[in-house]
Amino acid sequence: MNIHIVSLTMKNKDAFLSLFEIDNFKHEPEWKSCYCISYHTTCTKDEWQNRADQDNRQEALQMINDGIMHGYLAFDNDLCVGWLNVNNTLFYPRLKNQIDEKYKDGRTALALCYIVKASYRGKHIASQLLDHAMIKLKEQGYDKLLALIFQSRSHTHNFGGSLA
Repeated sequence: MNIHIVSLTMKNKDAFLSLFEIDNFKHEPEWKSCYCISYHTTCTKDEWQNRADQDNRQEALQMINDGIMHGYLAFDNDLCVGWLNVNNTLFYPRLKNQIDEKYKDGRTALALCYIVKASYRGKHIASQLLDHAMIKLKEQGYDKLLALIFQSRSHTHNFGGSLA
């Protein structure tokens, strides 16, 4: 493996989209339509369930273009194999009432969603993404990084990262 990690931009948006549009979600097919925007929205649970895949895709592209969606992509040579959604806590409106006020300081980031291509799971791609994010976030002036972890018995449901 020749893993390298880069920031999400409009130039590599197709690599990001490929993680949703190829078969990475056999375990949870409805996750395929998220395009990692769920925490960036303010819609209700019912509204979220009724959103069309194409609407989420278009909104994700707009958020990438506007600099609202931020994170890192992992590549093995030219193949995109992973994604970490990480950004300032203030960029996740769905969580605004769940994040303690002390973390709404503009210097706290939140890592909340990983996607790793099925054939690369268990190869520490998520750890490499997190390690890279910590270095880059520190360079950008962040002094805290929170994680949103939902511990599950199934490793495929630990999209927020594992407790380890």
